[in-house]
Amino acid sequence: APLTRVVATDYLVTVDTNGYSVPFTLIGQPVEVLRHDRCLQMRHRGQVVATHPVLGGRHQLRIEVKQLGVALSVFDCSRRRG
Repeated sequence: APLTRVVATDYLVTVDTNGYSVPFTLIGQPVEVLRHDRCLQMRHRGQVVATHPVLGGRHQLRIEVKQLGVALSVFDCSRRRG
């Protein structure tokens, strides 16, 4: 089942104590978090805004920062590791 999280002021979404970045324009907005195998997909209003690999530990951060401070993950969840 999807989780609903509100994007924090540091543009992170917390899942299982780990923080995952989403675009900073979503600060204060709800996002839906879906787990697909070893990936997390964040959606806002039905649109995918970020994807990240699931972090294995606790209290870790996964931050992807693109130009001009816009956070956007480019991790490809379709890739499989042997």
